[in-house]
Amino acid sequence: MPKRHFSLLSKLPLAAEERALLSTGLSSMVVRLLGMAASFVMGVLLARWLSPAGFGTYGIIVALALVLSVLAQFGLPTVATRQVSVALAQKRWSALRGYVWAFASIVAASSVALAILWAGITVSLPVLTGSVAANLVGSFLVPLFALTVLVSAELRALDRVVLGQSLEVVLRPALMCALLLLISIIGTQLTAPIAVGLNVTASAVTLAAGLIWLRSSIPDPARHCVAEPPRDWFRPAAALAAVDVLKQLDVTYGMLLLGALSSETQAGYFRVALSTIIFVSTPLSIFNVVLAPALARLFAQGDRERLQRILTLSALAMFATTIAALMVIFFAGQPLIRLVFGASYEPAWLPLLLLTCAQAINGFFGVGWVLLSMSGGERRLTASFIVSVGVSVLAAIPLTAFAGAAGAGAAAIIGALIQNLLAWRGVHRHSSLESSAGGFLWQARARDMPPD
Repeated sequence: MPKRHFSLLSKLPLAAEERALLSTGLSSMVVRLLGMAASFVMGVLLARWLSPAGFGTYGIIVALALVLSVLAQFGLPTVATRQVSVALAQKRWSALRGYVWAFASIVAASSVALAILWAGITVSLPVLTGSVAANLVGSFLVPLFALTVLVSAELRALDRVVLGQSLEVVLRPALMCALLLLISIIGTQLTAPIAVGLNVTASAVTLAAGLIWLRSSIPDPARHCVAEPPRDWFRPAAALAAVDVLKQLDVTYGMLLLGALSSETQAGYFRVALSTIIFVSTPLSIFNVVLAPALARLFAQGDRERLQRILTLSALAMFATTIAALMVIFFAGQPLIRLVFGASYEPAWLPLLLLTCAQAINGFFGVGWVLLSMSGGERRLTASFIVSVGVSVLAAIPLTAFAGAAGAGAAAIIGALIQNLLAWRGVHRHSSLESSAGGFLWQARARDMPPD
């Protein structure tokens, strides 16, 4: 950030670590906004230069690559964020080097295996997989996506939070835009396989840049020591892998059920709502990404006072942000949708409002689920996602059948409430901390209680 920003932050009545987190959060907000702009431009270019069928094929290939890459990651990016940040804080250089190299080897091997499986199925059963060329090219995205996510997590754990986020959020879509413009200048007709190939190229350059940044970010003692094999990583990784898969399902089941039980028109309304809700969810994701390494370090150090303070302040800020967004969408959502998407998409306002209510629930309960993933509470976190996603899907079946996109939005509220309540309860049982926006009341009551 500019020096002027640091001087302004230095005047705030905050501790040094809280001031650093605020600075990183502001920088992350800028990165996320740039990323949203780059992704939007990329989507517009693809939609304009591909036929609807070609754009659909491209979207299916990328979605499948993302799902397979989540499976290949096996929860290791989250484990790496926790373990590498703790090893850095404790200056255990051999352990830090061991985590970086071992996790990279595991993710590379599993993602390449899944890519080969995808390519093999494409060649063996081309009728079931659509465009053979697009699928074969798209299989290269699996290791590229999976390793980029891992490298991004390790950069954040090494206190390169903004740099780590920029890989997926800004660099890859910006490179994709540049390649699309280059293709247009050359005069090549864009097809789905070519578009997927451009994504492969942009992803490969992004991963190469991330590896270079990662190597320069690793402390010098860790680069010149013998790597210590990581221990006790499999069980938490397995639990977190299940969480990642469930989270992926959590963001896709609405569209899938609308396609199966409702109409394409209702699915279009919900897609507009999902495209717009990113402006509400992005600030929350910034808190999750920025705070994860700090939560891991403070928990490992046993600094409960600062940990509770960060949990409370972040939850209050997240809740205030989502309430402000809810008010804007409630009063101005319909005219904004008409202005941006057209009058035919005005019915998207109600599902958008319901999805924003779900985000407000997420904001109120804060980063409790992040604390669980950073402090050994994977089992409680996994249980919360299993129950919430299962109940959400079951509730969404009749809701989407009878109410379409609005029903899918209502199911999201049910899922958010159940998942956050279970995570909040898990934090209480796991660490006796209060992770919700009500934490300031909890702290005041604790101060007023007489000592034993």
